[in-house]
Amino acid sequence: MIMKETAFSPYNEIYINRLHSLDKNNMTVQHYHDTYEIYLALGGKRYMFFDNICYTLQRGDIAVIKPFNIHYSQSLDSSYYDRYVINFKMDSFEPVLSRDEIYMLTQKLQACIIHLTEEQTRRMFDLYDNIKTYSERDGFLSDKLVLFEILKLIMYIIECSDAGKAE
Repeated sequence: MIMKETAFSPYNEIYINRLHSLDKNNMTVQHYHDTYEIYLALGGKRYMFFDNICYTLQRGDIAVIKPFNIHYSQSLDSSYYDRYVINFKMDSFEPVLSRDEIYMLTQKLQACIIHLTEEQTRRMFDLYDNIKTYSERDGFLSDKLVLFEILKLIMYIIECSDAGKAE
């Protein structure tokens, strides 16, 4: 399916969302962000299109999408899916990382699909839940706690990605 329209979806702040859908949901336009997007499939089936490839995402699959990569997802033949998604800019880490560290992180975090084990999926889910919990808090250092949890998530993704390359 070729989509004719492309939409830009900017994010000014860190965005985290869990969606559990019992209905088909096919995006009507492809889109891109000025952020990284990390998509964690928790259940059902979802078809993710980016880099001119269709990926079938099921429980335990992570999609890492870099800023300005055009992508979209569809239900196609599946009516149920459960997912967590987070969008963030690397410059959000400026309060806790040096510019060199941020640059190194951007070099390590590449666009990819990673298939996790059940144990890795549960760990990733816990990291997303921690980010969501801290993002809903107001108070002393809550913003930095969100950043540290996202860093833990990124480092775990890099670790899982490197382990997959070694096999």
